[in-house]
Amino acid sequence: MTTATRRRLVARLAPGLPAANPFELYLTALVILGGLPLLLGPPPLSLAALLARSWQLLWGLELVVGGVTQLVGVLRARTRLRVAGLLLLGFSSVAYAVAIVASLTPGSPAGLGYILGFAVACFAQLRHLRRAARALTREANRAAP
Repeated sequence: MTTATRRRLVARLAPGLPAANPFELYLTALVILGGLPLLLGPPPLSLAALLARSWQLLWGLELVVGGVTQLVGVLRARTRLRVAGLLLLGFSSVAYAVAIVASLTPGSPAGLGYILGFAVACFAQLRHLRRAARALTREANRAAP
């Protein structure tokens, strides 16, 4: 397969990849990889102390589904999928932060900082996407005859 053929294949399968932010792709992959053990294996001890198994499974499912939705949205250049993934990831992170606050263990502040930071990042990216979509819509309306 030639380089040009590979580029055309990538452009057809993942049209958003050339414009994708590597940091966003990396974080999304980490979220998916972080959620899979919650679904497939025994939960991490820190999570087991905070949530019942049914809640652990729900949180893992939210991470995997939200991460996959976000990743597909980035790779396929679909803003609605990115928004849906970010909403799911952001709200599930807030729910986990509430569980951390309710537990009030000695390590809670560090964990709370990490998870709330991630939730804030999800909602900030969501805000950015919505503003960009509105700006593109305004430009399209101006350009229309």
